[in-house]
Amino acid sequence: MPSQRAAVVATIVMAMTSFLASPVYADQGHLYLGTNGRVRIHGNSHLKFAPKTKNCGNNVLDEGEERDPPNNFAYTSSGVRTLQNLQMSSETCTWQFQNVSQIFCFGSCSWGGDLGCDKFEADLLCKLQTGNKNSVALTFETLEALDEPGFSCYNNPNFGVNLNLDEFGRETDPATFTNRGINIPVWYRDSSIRASHGDPQNPQSRGVVRNVRCLCTEEGGFTSACTQT
Repeated sequence: MPSQRAAVVATIVMAMTSFLASPVYADQGHLYLGTNGRVRIHGNSHLKFAPKTKNCGNNVLDEGEERDPPNNFAYTSSGVRTLQNLQMSSETCTWQFQNVSQIFCFGSCSWGGDLGCDKFEADLLCKLQTGNKNSVALTFETLEALDEPGFSCYNNPNFGVNLNLDEFGRETDPATFTNRGINIPVWYRDSSIRASHGDPQNPQSRGVVRNVRCLCTEEGGFTSACTQT
């Protein structure tokens, strides 16, 4: 009996040692441990297994990926450009939106819902920032745009780039962002939203949704605040 217990203890120790020796990397504002069935650590210390990403980099858009091969090129009417303020994970082939803090939605630039900015855009911003398709906004503010990049006027190439297009202008997949619960193209501007959108004499015309506080629902019904910091 003692020898059996010793064998069990040894097995557990070996497993823990292997786990703790696994690579650690950051993605989407979370820490990941290990290479198979990665454990994701949220800010509230809740643990969940993140999807494997062994196919990222195989030049095929697999489930859960947003561009493969991963790059931060954007297609514009004047040619290809590199996004300086937005990166793509080479581990997961997903865009790193966690620090994009605003979505422009004044008037006809609305992304959905009622005309202008409302909870529709707030929920979108939560899904984009957290990467969680079940994420919704608990609270948000509609304010004047910040002097930084952000999600731009919807469906208008004069103000931003369509991230559903690759660097050659080809649609990568109509369902590129469904892993985030989004089934419409995502438009992004890599420079100041404040300087490019609206009328400088009318601050209201520079309206964006920002300062969102998000609620995430995980597998098994677990919910927690998941605002990116």
